[in-house]
Amino acid sequence: MAPNNLVDILRSHAQARPEALAYTFLRDGETIGEQLSFADLDTRARALGATLQHLTSPGDRALLLYQAGLDFVVAFLACQYAGVVAVPSPPPNMNRAAATITRLAGIVASAEPAIVLTTAAQLPALRSATRGQAAYAGLIWQASDRVDLGRAAVWTPPTLGADELSFLQYTSGSTSAPKGVMVSHHNIISNLAMLRETMGSAKRCNMVSWLPVFHDMGLIGMVLYGLYAGTETRLMSPLSFLKRPMRWLRAIADHGDVISGGPNFAFDAVLRRVTDADKQGLDLSRWQSAFCGAETVRVQTMARFYETFAECGLRREALLPCYGLAEATLVVSGRTPGRSYQIQDCDKTKLEQGVAQDPGEGVDAHSVVSCGSTKLDQDIAIVDPERRRARAEGEVGEIWVRGDNVARGYWGEPERTAETFAATTLDGDGPFLRTGDLGFSIAGELFVTGRIKELILVRGRCIYPQDLELMVDSMADEFPEIVANQNVAFALPDAQQERSGLIVKVARRNNPAYDAERLVEAIQARALAEFELSFGEIALVRSSVPKTSSGKKMRTACAAQMKAGLEDLALEHRWRRGQPKLVSESPSSARSDETHTQAQLAELVVEWIAREEQLDVASISTRQPFTELGLDSFVAVSMIEFLERELGTTISSTIFEDHRTIDELTKHLSSR
Repeated sequence: MAPNNLVDILRSHAQARPEALAYTFLRDGETIGEQLSFADLDTRARALGATLQHLTSPGDRALLLYQAGLDFVVAFLACQYAGVVAVPSPPPNMNRAAATITRLAGIVASAEPAIVLTTAAQLPALRSATRGQAAYAGLIWQASDRVDLGRAAVWTPPTLGADELSFLQYTSGSTSAPKGVMVSHHNIISNLAMLRETMGSAKRCNMVSWLPVFHDMGLIGMVLYGLYAGTETRLMSPLSFLKRPMRWLRAIADHGDVISGGPNFAFDAVLRRVTDADKQGLDLSRWQSAFCGAETVRVQTMARFYETFAECGLRREALLPCYGLAEATLVVSGRTPGRSYQIQDCDKTKLEQGVAQDPGEGVDAHSVVSCGSTKLDQDIAIVDPERRRARAEGEVGEIWVRGDNVARGYWGEPERTAETFAATTLDGDGPFLRTGDLGFSIAGELFVTGRIKELILVRGRCIYPQDLELMVDSMADEFPEIVANQNVAFALPDAQQERSGLIVKVARRNNPAYDAERLVEAIQARALAEFELSFGEIALVRSSVPKTSSGKKMRTACAAQMKAGLEDLALEHRWRRGQPKLVSESPSSARSDETHTQAQLAELVVEWIAREEQLDVASISTRQPFTELGLDSFVAVSMIEFLERELGTTISSTIFEDHRTIDELTKHLSSR
């Protein structure tokens, strides 16, 4: 009999294959850490589930706050075992407690949880940071790793209706405020069955993931699909991946037949860091499904990734561009494994006018990657978002979805739910989920082109910001100061007209002699030549552009930053139409109150930063936050590796969260 929920699935595996491994955590992205068999997982889920049944009522919400590890998996499944609605959330950063606790308070106010689940190690800091705040008053706090396993014996199987809620997925809000998507038990089972069609294989495949488990791709696509398939899932911290992206590929190579993937930026990260030595002995021939989604899938990235790793056995047909969103639980479209992804070349001008038409000879072309088949167990319609009329094949419109995978709506927001989840076409067909994404279909293939709210309108034409960003990235050969995938284009509406803005991250270490004004002038010239568009504002910054924790560019946040003055992005140069402006770095301050050992270490760090960022040593203050020095996550990781080599010790990948200046960092390191 087909399972109706995750409890049925885990109980079945625990009875049929009790000793088989369900989950393994790779402590540093490489070393085997905690492991749980299906029987272990069932026991721990029943024990914590019984505790939840004692402390809460069916339908109550439980907020899950966990660092990377298997405790989250146990807690999420325990909620299912208790009939409690799980609310996964990124744990707050205690070094930025004010901001992250405030954001978390918004989720708490929306979900109104009865209990918070976390670990004994995290609980004291969380309670301290939230003490006295109204949003957290009355919450029960429970360390899930301190529950007596003997309580598994008193667990009572819950009654779980198909339409009852399994969890609330708070969307990352790349173009709007986060919303709690209501995902039912039936939604999950339906979407997992769809995933089997798009990611499955004739072979039993293991799973490897570095993805955050509080996002839909990491949770549904990796953690829960591994459970559904009854295979072993190996998890590592996202920080382990960011520190050394090749850990991801090595874990894949070491784990047999594997399903694994991530957003486009993850493939780019590997390409930026891989060396010839990394590829020696790397066998990717058993990587069965390398899915790519969650953001725009770039033709160039897929091509380069295949070209780079074909010598390691990677098959082109293993690359699986896909499309989905939290409102559809996860997946909407994907490719049947074993078939190579397709590329549609379009007349660029016609595509801007809403028609995907083959380019003629000598016509500017734009290539779009297919995100897979529209013929899964659901209905997909391409609809004119204004007139609500179905668009013909090859015509661009909003992607509408109807199926058992479509979630029940937004928690506590009936009006927004009706607007988004109950759309009907002009002829009365519906209800559909309005995705807010634009695309077209040809021969049963779905091609995603952008988001409605992110479009830039120029004299009646729709310009996709992703195209402008790709244009800027393509200029990196001539202007090496441009940092790949770190520029954001967006609309800047005003009372008279809609203007466009652009934020570009630059790195002096790539081109010490770069000319900011020349770069701005070149960007403007390319945009005018290729898109007949002239930016209203361009800013060059040293900090990474705002992205969600799942890697999506936050265009609305970037527009707000532009309006607010860009103080948080280490502004280097700002150009406005008719008002060019250069903003210099803040002056430095002298070091003091250091021990001799700390002083030597500080000098080492200052010299490294000056070399990497092409700064004058005298301009660097040891009391200046690293963020003001323009150190993004990849530069920070490089510094960690440098310090580990110099000091002959292991340094935590979160050290810059705990020590935010050179003084704080070197004081800590010199006292170890």
